[in-house]
Amino acid sequence: MRFKRILSITMAEVLITLGIIGIVAAMTLPALIQKYQKQETSARLKKFYTTMNQAIMMSEIDNGDMRYWDFDTTGYSVDGQKDHARVSELCENFFNRYLKKYLKYYSYEKGLNTSDENGATVFTTNRIIFYDGTIAYLNAGSCYDLLFDTNGDRKPNQNGRDRFTLYLCPYGQKNKLNPNEKVTTAASPGGNDRNGAYNLCKKSAYYCARLLQIDNWEFKSDYPWW
Repeated sequence: MRFKRILSITMAEVLITLGIIGIVAAMTLPALIQKYQKQETSARLKKFYTTMNQAIMMSEIDNGDMRYWDFDTTGYSVDGQKDHARVSELCENFFNRYLKKYLKYYSYEKGLNTSDENGATVFTTNRIIFYDGTIAYLNAGSCYDLLFDTNGDRKPNQNGRDRFTLYLCPYGQKNKLNPNEKVTTAASPGGNDRNGAYNLCKKSAYYCARLLQIDNWEFKSDYPWW
């Protein structure tokens, strides 16, 4: 009888302990997962930024200073509407001429006109798929835009979380923050110091790459989109 009582008490203690462990895990696990995701995203951003800069510097050896590259994107827009076929052509030509030879990547996919489940025409952006599963979407505007997705096609696919916009611009462009840099981040007037970059990022996740660049591509405690 005494043995059964001791056993029942012991089992009760075990169940209570397991319950406490479960509660603690439920409270701490989301924070641990988020911390890991931030570290992984930060590492991939740093790698991409470094990789692109190295590729551009190697390309400059063969193609001259980047400020003299052919950044002409004439025709990417017609009557205020983007000509997607022209954009795809411009991006592919730019990639083939200045980047292809100097990047290690899994595949390059040209933008195409496709249809969604409702039959509506959808244009897919040219993209560079890297061996680690990350993707850089290449687009043409006043500069060449690189939308970098740190986890590829996986969710959440949100600006400021796993998607970050970078620009390839010649010197003299308003988005060229530093003439010594080759890949520059999205910014507008007021984004050249941390306070200005933070306010821009807080206003729109589209501008968060500049804040992260200032913070060495790390997500500080006040980062507004995580």
